[in-house]
Amino acid sequence: MGIAEQAQRGIKCKACGKTFAVGKSTRGQKAPEKNRQIFMEVVNGNPIKRICELANVRPQTVYNKIDFFHEQCLKFLGDKERRLKEGFPIEKLYLSSDRQDYIVNWTHRKDKRTTQLSAVGTADNGSGYVFGMHLNFDPDADPIATEAAAHVAGDYQVKLPFRQFARLWLVQDYGSEKDTFDTAPQKITSGNLTKDIEYAYNVVARREDTEISDRIPATHKLPAQGMQVHAEYTLYAHFQFLKQLFGGVGKLRFFLDQDSGIRAACLSAFQEEIRANTADAFFVTIDTSMTQDQKREEVGLRREAFKREKDRFPGKSDYQVKIELVKEQLANMPRFGPWGDRWLFHPFPTMQEPKMAICHLTDQAQYDVDHLAGLYLKASMSGIDVFFQMVRSRLSALSRGVPTAGSARRICHRNSPYNPKMTEKLLIILRTYVNYCLPSSNKNAKTRAMRLGLAKGKLRVEDILYYS
Repeated sequence: MGIAEQAQRGIKCKACGKTFAVGKSTRGQKAPEKNRQIFMEVVNGNPIKRICELANVRPQTVYNKIDFFHEQCLKFLGDKERRLKEGFPIEKLYLSSDRQDYIVNWTHRKDKRTTQLSAVGTADNGSGYVFGMHLNFDPDADPIATEAAAHVAGDYQVKLPFRQFARLWLVQDYGSEKDTFDTAPQKITSGNLTKDIEYAYNVVARREDTEISDRIPATHKLPAQGMQVHAEYTLYAHFQFLKQLFGGVGKLRFFLDQDSGIRAACLSAFQEEIRANTADAFFVTIDTSMTQDQKREEVGLRREAFKREKDRFPGKSDYQVKIELVKEQLANMPRFGPWGDRWLFHPFPTMQEPKMAICHLTDQAQYDVDHLAGLYLKASMSGIDVFFQMVRSRLSALSRGVPTAGSARRICHRNSPYNPKMTEKLLIILRTYVNYCLPSSNKNAKTRAMRLGLAKGKLRVEDILYYS
């Protein structure tokens, strides 16, 4: 009996003998027996055309399946993560938060500009569990009706924060982008962390509102379906979502990309916890320009330097020596930006993070120097960076574009979706699969949900597809 037929008739538990039905999950579908195959094709990087070829189905069937997968993942995640909202006990979490951009392809030959959307995500550095990926897009907003209502409400005559539709990008706002937003890149990776940190502060200082960090360059356009949401609204919503989710967590440590919008959203959502010394936030900047050979060289040099430093601290463990070396830096950290933020340059690189600088944003002098040094040692963006890499490699529609062979060296996004809704659906599907079904080979083959404590074992894809 196939999975789909089992789902329709009911499944009998071998342990207790009870039968439970999950047939509703497959009702009205074409070729339900191919659900698992198509799901695995989607989360393993195959584009729609290749999936059609391998599964012998039409493109519309694949799109319908993705809609079904998305609905099942939402239902599954809602039930599983509700335990967190209800106070599932976790002693502490070390979290990393950042944003990633995605391209939506043009839909009309007369206007081949693409749409760029951005999703903010947060992951636990310890277990790797991804708690959310939220896209700055509202699929239910009608751009034509909203524009008409905005004119009636007088939104174009008042500043952005006082508008009725302040959270949405309007057409005339996009037209005046060059006057409102800094046209320079928001971030650069020059190979010099000091220059990168200073540049980021300079970009923020030139803004009229430091929290507004999204911009639409002339090469992009607003989505043809649904409406793009201003990034600061998505950021605030993301951290308010986390606030509700972490009801049972004892202590929270946030490691944030150097982004003023992310900083403001995080500190606003968790201000009570910060005052109570149960939450902290740090900026983290990493040099991503290095090649693999350069990373190996940097890590090798630092390891040799550490061996020499150990001689200064006889009888101490490697960790204790690291604490002592960080403490030496804490006494003399350089200041950057108009707010005089103090930064520490991490002395112990890894291949994933060969050069890194950290700024404690919530320093209230509440910790002794050893405790503070330990927090700096915990700084990392690994949790969310690993998931971002999976998005690029496992979702063909959200992979990086490929430079063309022409003299203009334009970027080709042939696999990017044409409907912005697809971007959010794929992110939710992958987040569910990675958290609950994909074990990590170097951590006792446990899934992220198992390491966090939300699951007792690795789940099958069928456990999500036929969940009810």
